[in-house]
Order: sequence, then C-alpha cells, then structure tokens
Amino acid sequence: MDYIDLCVNDIRNEMYEKNLFKENEDVLYKIENYVVLERFTGKSYSYRMVNIYDMNPKHLCSRKTMIIKEEYNLLAQKILKLEGDNLKPCNLENAKSKRAEKLLSRIFLDILPQHGLSLRENQIELALQMLKGLIDKSISLMEAEVGIGKTHAYIIAAVVHGLFTETKTPVIISTSTIALQKSITEEYIPQISQILLEHKIIDKPLSFVVRKGKSHYVCDKRLKKYWFTIENSTRPIEEITSLKQLLSAELNEIDLDCYTFTRYIKDKICVNNKCNNVCDYYESCRFIRFNSDCMTGEFDFQIANHNYVMANIIAQKENRKQLLPNYKIVIFDEAHKLYDVAKQMYGCFLLDTDITGLIVYITMSKLRELKSEPIQIICDRMEKCNDKIFGELLQNTPSDFVKGENGRTKAEFTRICQYYIRELLETLADLRKYIYLCSDKRLKGRGKNVQRICREVSDKLNLFASPESMVCWLESQKSGFKLCAIPKDLNKMLANDIWSTRIPYILTSGTISVGGNFDLLKSKTGIELIPQKRISETSKKSLFDYKNNTLLYIPEHIPFPNLKNEKYIATVTNEIQKLIKATHGHALVLFTSYWLMDKVFSEVCQNDYDYPLFVMGRGRIDAISDFKISGNGVLFASDTAGEGIDIAGDTLSNLIIVKLPFGVPDPISEYEQSVLGGLKEYLNKINTPNMIIKLKQYAGRLIRSEIDTGIVAIMDSRVNKRGKYRDIVLKSLFDMTVTNNILDVERFINLKKDMAYFE
Repeated sequence: MDYIDLCVNDIRNEMYEKNLFKENEDVLYKIENYVVLERFTGKSYSYRMVNIYDMNPKHLCSRKTMIIKEEYNLLAQKILKLEGDNLKPCNLENAKSKRAEKLLSRIFLDILPQHGLSLRENQIELALQMLKGLIDKSISLMEAEVGIGKTHAYIIAAVVHGLFTETKTPVIISTSTIALQKSITEEYIPQISQILLEHKIIDKPLSFVVRKGKSHYVCDKRLKKYWFTIENSTRPIEEITSLKQLLSAELNEIDLDCYTFTRYIKDKICVNNKCNNVCDYYESCRFIRFNSDCMTGEFDFQIANHNYVMANIIAQKENRKQLLPNYKIVIFDEAHKLYDVAKQMYGCFLLDTDITGLIVYITMSKLRELKSEPIQIICDRMEKCNDKIFGELLQNTPSDFVKGENGRTKAEFTRICQYYIRELLETLADLRKYIYLCSDKRLKGRGKNVQRICREVSDKLNLFASPESMVCWLESQKSGFKLCAIPKDLNKMLANDIWSTRIPYILTSGTISVGGNFDLLKSKTGIELIPQKRISETSKKSLFDYKNNTLLYIPEHIPFPNLKNEKYIATVTNEIQKLIKATHGHALVLFTSYWLMDKVFSEVCQNDYDYPLFVMGRGRIDAISDFKISGNGVLFASDTAGEGIDIAGDTLSNLIIVKLPFGVPDPISEYEQSVLGGLKEYLNKINTPNMIIKLKQYAGRLIRSEIDTGIVAIMDSRVNKRGKYRDIVLKSLFDMTVTNNILDVERFINLKKDMAYFE
C-alpha cells in the first residue's frame, strides 16, 4: 500500500468548502490524483472516487459492511484497473510538501480572516518558512518582532505538518514565562482548534497538556493526611472549599497553581521527592495516572518551560527516566532565554549551608542516637571541611565581596581548598557506608534521605575537585555564599545533546538577532557547530507604524552613567520627573540598579502627583498588576519587567530606560574574554550584541497593538548625538522619530491621546 496516501485533511477541507460532500460522507485516502470517499446510506456503505483536479466522481461499489483499513488496497486496485492510463503519478513526499504549503497558505489567506484575524503577509511568510523547516528537519531561527503573530504561525505550521505525517507524536512547546503558557493554552490553541474543526481541516479538537515539576501537583496521600488534621478545625471557608474541590478533582485539575492556597499549604500537599511505587496510594494516585497519560504521547501539544525540557534532555543523555514522551518536533518560544536556562541546568552550585543542613537533619531525625560516637565524629569532620573550603575561597576574594550584598567573584581553588574538598568527599562516603551497614530498623526512610543528600552533594563536589573544565565563581547572598560552576564547553554539550538529533527545532522570539545577524545565539547555544545546511534563518520586522505612533526621546545633557556621581543621579531623577509629567503618568521606568531605583523612587515620592506611584522590589510581581489596574500610574521596576509583560493600551505610554542594559563583569565574562582574546573582541561579539537584544526586549513592551502610541526614552549619554552606541542602537530599534526636546514629548502626547487619557 505504498501508493496509498492517508493524509487527506486538505482535500477534505477543499471539498467541504466547495460543498461537494454528500450527507454522512468522508474522505478515506488518496491514490495518485484520486481520492476514495465513504458514505453510509443507512443500510449500506457506498464508495466512490473523485478526481482531485476536476472533482468528477465515479461510483466504485456498495457493500453491507464497512471497508477496514487492511482492505483499502482492494479499492486501490480497482482504481488502478479503471483509470490506469489517466493516473498522474507523483513523488509522494514532494506532493505532500506542496499540499501542506498550499493548505497552510489557504488557512492564513482565506480561513483566518473569516474569523476576524488580520491578514499579515509577514506572518504567512514566517509560517511557511517554519513549515519548510519542519519538513526539512531544520534548526529554524525565526525572529518575529511584536505584532507579527508568531504564536499563531508556529502552532498552525505544526498542525499542518502533523496532518501530512502518518506517525503521530506530540509537539513540544517550550516557553520561558507562565504568562505565555496561559495564552497558548487558554487562547491560541482553543481558538485555532475551533476554526480548523469548523472548516473540516481536523476531525477532532486539538489536545494539549501543560507539564510541570512534581511540586506543582497534589499528592493524594499528603492531601488526605492534611485534610484529616484540619477537617474539624476553624480554617477559612475559602481554604476548606478549595480542599474539598481538590479532593474530588479530575486528573486535569490537580495542578496546585490553579488554586489560591498559601505556599505553606501547597508545601504540605504537593508531590515530593519521596513519591515511589511502595506508596499505599500508588495504584490509585491521580498524579501517577496523570503522568502516565502524559507519557502516552496522545496529546497533540505538550507545553513546558525551558527548564523542564532541558531537564528531559539531560535525563535522556544520562539514560535516566524521561520527563516527556518521545517527540519529533520542539518549538522553543522566547528562545532568547534558552542560553540562560542552559547555564542553570548544566551548571551546579553548592551552598555554604548544604553541609550544615545535612548535619541539622541528622540531629533532628535522631540518627545520632544509633551510635553517637561514629556519627558525631563524621559530623564534626564534615563541618570542619565545609568551614575550611568556604574560608579558603573567601580569603581570596576582593575586600568589597561581603555577605549580604549580591555579587560574583572568581573562585580561586588553592591546594588547601582542594585538599578539603577531597577530604569532604571521603567523609560523605564514610557516612553513606556507615548508614548502609547499620541494620537498625529505626533508620527507615531517614537513612535513605541522608544517603540521597550525600550523593547529591558528592556529585557537586566532584566537579569542584577538578575545576579545570568549569567556569567557577562565588556568589554572595543574604543567606550566605554559593559556589557555582558551568562547563567551559557548554556550547559543545548543547550541540551534542540537542541539535545533533535529527528532528526539527524552531527557535523563535522577538529578539534573537542583532540587525538580522544570529551569530551570537548560534555561538552561545552551540548551533554554530551544526552543519550550516541544517540551519535556516529569518527575521521579520514588526508591521506596526512606529514612525507615526512612537517617539524616541534621547536627552543630550545626561552625564555618563556613574552611581558615584551625584550630578548624574540628580540629573536622571530630574529628567524622569519631567518625563512622567509630560505624559501625565502612564509610565514604566526600567532600572538596572536596585539602589538607584530606590533612591529615585524615594525622591519622586516627595512630590504631589495626580497619578499613583509603584515600585517593584525583589520578588514584587504584584506591583505590575497594580500598575495595570491603575490606568495612569508610574511603575519603577528592575530590568526583569523589561520582558515578558504585556500591557496594551494607554496604561503604558511612556517607557523610560534609565541605562543601556550592558552585562555586569563577572567570572563568566572574564572567561569569555580570555577565549576571544581580549576585551575589545568580547565587547564586539558578546557584550554589545547582548545589550542590543535586551534593549529590544525593553522597547518591545511599549507598542503591543496597531493602535498603541507612546514614548520611548533612553537616559544614557552613550546614545546621544556624540554617543559611542548611538548608531547601532538606532539601527537595531524600531523606525522611530528621534528628538532631544522634552516639548516634543508633550506635543506628541497631546496629539496622539484622546480626552479620556488625561482624565
């Protein structure tokens, strides 16, 4: 049956649109230039063939029983006998590719506009290039600036590709933010599914599931245990109601993120690391059944974050249990965050409290009671080694590197430090051996937990015992110190673990190139090590009218950025106040320094404004919601608010970028400089391109729809008329009118905004 083509969704759609179906009729398969249709008359099954070029039908046969798939060849032979001379043979795979492209174009050109979705040439081109990349099994680098509609493009491209692929596996969509996941699952996929169903392009709704780590789901055993402890207590009615709802929830309702429980309650009832098949609830556990359903691959789409997908890739590499089912397509949306996640997932860190925490656990779980002297000796040795390791590391740090102030400094491993790392490894091995040999029944799961912690800490220490292949640094935090490392050859590891597999990847974002050049992304992620013929690149500019709807304000009198210069701080503060007055609030002010943000915010609060002021401190994401609700407020925020947030309309009409977002010098950048041969090469090839990509993310927050208008202001002297980075910044940003006159800002706002804006 090699000549029988079961991929007929495009033909079904075409016949449906032309009203050529009889009642209760459907397309079975295609053979050359004919399709076979099946119709149940109420008494028997009638079969006919239709020429796909002229749509002329011919009756084939009628029978009382339905023809099963194994019998398709019988009708095919009859067609070959009847129409042998009229058949138009073709290369099946080439024909499928052309039909797929034709169907995708029809969806964007004819079908989506019927449902209120705008026709965008750039979007069609993007989707066609994505589809071609999927067909060719390419690594597709697809930059699509705001307003192109990349999410519609890749979902529809993936669906169409699947319609012409007989082997069904889920499409993995990997994102960086929860907000995008919610949009994909609550808006994009349901909308696309409904449209494609209505036009007979698919015959059942598109299915999807969001994949998360264990701790996001409810554990039936822990839930019932917690319910038993509070059932008759005087808990808030909302909590009781939610717990009752969770007790009877379906498999797709066990995600704790969908409930308004406190962090404390979630920690009490979530799945933890002790989950295993010896649990009394294992057979009926909803999480186990949910996870089992997910691993069948029955869903069309599986949506996860970059960390989860990367964890699955590492599990595959290490021959451990996979987190995701077998897949043939991966779409990395928000791909500009991929390298940062890779550093996190392939790297490791050791806290100065890891060993002290293990000792506390041994004490609290009363393991010391077994044979106090050996355990006490081991604990004392571990504590001594830990103190020596971090003491040695801290002795070789700059004087300004102190506990409580965030920062990074290169980790210098002296011989004494390495000696105590080896000593600590031996001590942890002794502890594991002692626990293993101890037959006391009181150990139960506590001993297993100690052994697990020992293994995890030992795995990290082994890396630091031979740091030559790692970039290592020490971080200072409020809670103490953290020893961190990432592999020096991370790009090679990514090339081998991800890109060398012969499946198609789509990497998309609004900001993954610098002026259409993808070299930085390819270099960092290892894609440059893959044969060029497997890589496709495209960059689609936004269709929004930035020239008329946006004004770029760059003042000429701001001093060079220097937090030690009082004049600089005073000038920036004064300029920000002028700007937010000129736009009557409606502003987001982005800082790269928390210290400067707090100082400017404190100064601005001294004045009496007609609009509310908000500040987004560390972890204060609620400030963004408050800003959205305000309608005309001013939000002072760190650079984390410069990407991933969507505030359409007039609420955000003034985006103030206090300083160009250059990376801060750290041990990683020092290593990159050494590899590239010096500071100049590092600035040209890594630091400046990184800054441009981040700046584009910032600027992309302002205009979120065709009707949005507003100001982008950059308070950095390095982009003024004499500034070193002016040309590259203006070339990389959207095509906006540039001014250095604050009066132009006032005139622009008065011209573009209606009366409701000023009320």
